[in-house]
Amino acid sequence: MKLRLLLAIAAMLAVQLLLQQTWQAWAGSPDPLVPPGQLALDSAISSGLISLFAAGLGGYIAGRRFLLPALAIWALLWLVTGYILWRIANGQATVPDLLQSNGPGLLATLLATILGSLIGGALHRPPSTGRAASAI
Repeated sequence: MKLRLLLAIAAMLAVQLLLQQTWQAWAGSPDPLVPPGQLALDSAISSGLISLFAAGLGGYIAGRRFLLPALAIWALLWLVTGYILWRIANGQATVPDLLQSNGPGLLATLLATILGSLIGGALHRPPSTGRAASAI
């Protein structure tokens, strides 16, 4: 049971980071003519879809109990992101500034993580323990 949960955590982290990096490499740098609000919305949507898929995979592997670990991973990734952004701003950005500029992405990924882990957990089929399972 614990091994399945650890595997789900590793899968969510790996898929999240791999898809995020792949998306950024594919999408390239943002067009300077795109308004900042549209850019934030596009980023929130893409990050939300990636979070939905990654948390869904983790939920599928671990089952319904994956919601809390998925939220912990979400919080950890956003804390690291916030710290990096704060360091880039050389300490001049405040927490409300960071929340204002990253709010859509933060909210989209939170909702997607919850939804993905719940959907994945609902699709999870626990391994059966019986003669039929050992015959396969």
